[in-house]
Amino acid sequence: MINSGLLVFAALAAVALAPACGGGDSGGLDGSSGSNQTGGAGSGTSGTSGAGAPNQAGASPGPADNCGNHCSCDQNQTCNYDCPAGGCQADCLGATCVGNCTGGDCALDCDEGGDCSYQCSGGGCSFDCDNESSCNIQCSTGSCEVSCDAGSTCNVTCGAGAACAVTCENGGQLAACTGNCDVQGCN
Repeated sequence: MINSGLLVFAALAAVALAPACGGGDSGGLDGSSGSNQTGGAGSGTSGTSGAGAPNQAGASPGPADNCGNHCSCDQNQTCNYDCPAGGCQADCLGATCVGNCTGGDCALDCDEGGDCSYQCSGGGCSFDCDNESSCNIQCSTGSCEVSCDAGSTCNVTCGAGAACAVTCENGGQLAACTGNCDVQGCN
């Protein structure tokens, strides 16, 4: 019989040591497979949306993992993404997500009550904060598009360069927009 104290210790150690979502090239937008999330204790698998077992909600997001072309973080998970090559799609579905698009031109989505902190240090990104989500968005080089929709709350910081287009609709709320912002439909 296994000591239950050892099981609890092993489970906590696995969560503390497991990397966040990511861990390699992700599945492509064309349906090709790959993995972009690694699971604790070697349980990661591959699939078009990067199946596996990322950290549970409330855990530290850990080091950033390369998102590749597409990555997804599902409900009650905690993920940390980076997109150094640019042009990636990151979906946060009812999860806690941190992400930075260092390569620019990314589509970063926060949906289904997600809690997201997204950066676009490469510029030219689009952000979709939807369905009761909470989004903190930084676009340091400007020229980003932000949609705050369906009961979501957005905080936006837009740096130098072209203005960031921020749009609110269907009950989306803009808590604050600092910097070079072009705001439409927000209170």
